[in-house]
Amino acid sequence: MPALRPKVILAIVFLCFFSLGMGPKPKPQPADTTPPQVSITAPANNSTVSGSVNIQATATDNVGVAKVEFYVDNSLKSTDTTSPYAYSWDTTTATNASHALKAIAYDAKNNSKQAQINVTVNNAVLPADPELAISSTSASGSNASHPASATADKNTSTYWQGN
Repeated sequence: MPALRPKVILAIVFLCFFSLGMGPKPKPQPADTTPPQVSITAPANNSTVSGSVNIQATATDNVGVAKVEFYVDNSLKSTDTTSPYAYSWDTTTATNASHALKAIAYDAKNNSKQAQINVTVNNAVLPADPELAISSTSASGSNASHPASATADKNTSTYWQGN
């Protein structure tokens, strides 16, 4: 049994050496300093939009995209972490004017890049419903047997009066 002793001692030294982290170390990975690429694919730059608008962006990175943030006039509206990257914007909450849309893509190391476009919101303002007023509920004279009536059509703003 004395021949086994050096092998046991060698095994213990070997285990201690590697368990204390003194073994070969993995090569350090190069730092990720490359920002992602991003572009807004919809709507088109300088287009006119209304109602609900789907803002879409594409983003790529040499390691991987962590998230894409969507901004309207520098106000964060949504964050999307999975492709396809998109945000549905209700333009009825915005003024009828020019607005800046921005997408910022981030990778896992927080490198970022942004893309920005401008759109014009033009939500049509519908006319108010016309009002109908009846000034008298009684009829007199030659048309007393045929009371007058009136109807209003909100689409054409016309009326009809019977006799």
